[in-house]
Amino acid sequence: MGRGQMSEGSEMVKAGRDTGLTVQQHQAQTLVDWAQGAQAAHDLVVPLSQTSFVPEAMRNVGTATAAVLMGSELGLSPIASLRSIYVVHGTPALYTRTMVALVQSRGHEVWTEESSEERVVVCGRRRGSEHEERSEWTMRRAEKAGYLSNKKYQTNPQEMLWSKAAAEVCRHIAADVLAAIPYTVEDMELEEEPEIRTVTRSKPRRKSSVKRATAPEPVEPDIPEDEVIADVEDQSEPEPVQPGFDQQEAPDAVE
Repeated sequence: MGRGQMSEGSEMVKAGRDTGLTVQQHQAQTLVDWAQGAQAAHDLVVPLSQTSFVPEAMRNVGTATAAVLMGSELGLSPIASLRSIYVVHGTPALYTRTMVALVQSRGHEVWTEESSEERVVVCGRRRGSEHEERSEWTMRRAEKAGYLSNKKYQTNPQEMLWSKAAAEVCRHIAADVLAAIPYTVEDMELEEEPEIRTVTRSKPRRKSSVKRATAPEPVEPDIPEDEVIADVEDQSEPEPVQPGFDQQEAPDAVE
């Protein structure tokens, strides 16, 4: 179990002790509170989504509600959430400047050491730590990573290099602050949009319902009854005749 999981579990147990609730009851109450917060966020964004204060992408009430809830976990106000969180290729992301502002608001340090169109160096230090994090981004490194396909690296290379270096430092020194949204808009813009393929399954072939043709039953010819009787009489066997005697010359019976 990691430190984050142990810390989260310890906080839940402590909260349960403080309120007199079991861990399960505390979890259930947290879900209820979250559901109530979601309803409140929905009610809030319905009128806001119809104004020009929010970007076009946040005119969708469902998307705007999710952005407000996510921003609340980061510590952003509803308006700041609607203007700072963007969905790129289906993944929520923050602008690097918003990411830096969140990290600095928690007492961590982020500063730029060097900046030019060829090279940018950003440094940072977590609050209470002596360790200094340093990130260097050059055009050569961006080219090796395949980022130069983004035209902004040609029109505004200094800003793009700073975005990469600053976001890298923020993630290293304050991952807990950015746990909800670890990606920047600049990062996601470089990702290719996933291709959506529609697969149509072929229907199983049905067995043929056509019956095989059978030979027709023979039909007896319609013959008149008198012809049938005559034919039968013609086919009757003749009476037997004794050989050597004529019927007229047959000898009389001896008395």
